[in-house]
Amino acid sequence: MITKSTIVSAGNERNGKPDGAISKTSAVVLALGAGFLGIGIGVVATCAVLMGRASSFAAAAPAVSVQSAPRVDPGKLALPDNIGENSVQNTRRQVAAGDDPLSQTQVDVSAFLAQAKSRAPAGSTLSKLHVHFVGASGVVDLAAPSYRATVTYRFSQPSIPAVQKSGAPPGVMTAPVNFPDTFVTLEGALMRVRSNAMASAGPRAKSDPHCTIKEVWSAAIADGAPMDAVADISYPADYDGRSWSFNIEGVKFHETIDDKTCKRSTSDGAF
Repeated sequence: MITKSTIVSAGNERNGKPDGAISKTSAVVLALGAGFLGIGIGVVATCAVLMGRASSFAAAAPAVSVQSAPRVDPGKLALPDNIGENSVQNTRRQVAAGDDPLSQTQVDVSAFLAQAKSRAPAGSTLSKLHVHFVGASGVVDLAAPSYRATVTYRFSQPSIPAVQKSGAPPGVMTAPVNFPDTFVTLEGALMRVRSNAMASAGPRAKSDPHCTIKEVWSAAIADGAPMDAVADISYPADYDGRSWSFNIEGVKFHETIDDKTCKRSTSDGAF
């Protein structure tokens, strides 16, 4: 009796293959499939191991928080009592900045110098004085309706020089310390007090002026300055630190007044 198995067996015998054998192509396909399956299983196992380690690390690592730097109130900044190990004792050289009302708007510029200096740190000296629109009396009218007069007193503090740094070999010095200048400005009905470390230096006075604003005006009048004008006056006029600059806008009158004699030193004359 011929059956289906007999037919298959006979066919295999004709093809030269033993009963139950598969083709080479089928074997290759099966081998590749088994290989990919093994790789997939390996990748999954590796991922599982890595995820487990990451979870363990996250559980063990401390939490990190980001904190912003504390804000510093500029008004509370203070210099140390002894800067850079310098032997010079340094008091708190801060300026009580603010706007103070003036009791009057007619101000004698020279007489007001002492009051302005009292608003600067201890040990400060006048380094520059500038008056915009002052009359021959030496009194500035801060409430004049036709012009805006101002007075600015600038004070400087002595710096702390570099010294040998303690505990260091010879030649290692501390850094010198410079302090901001103080500006006391009279304008309108206010006295404004400010400090500025970035202001340009320019000519600086060697000492408080010997001449008053009225005496500077008198020297200019003697050389022909109109008495009813208002002038721009600055001290010091140049880097010698001992002279005044007197200028009247519009009439081209300019003079330099010596602070020792309160007399004209050079003049462009009046035109």
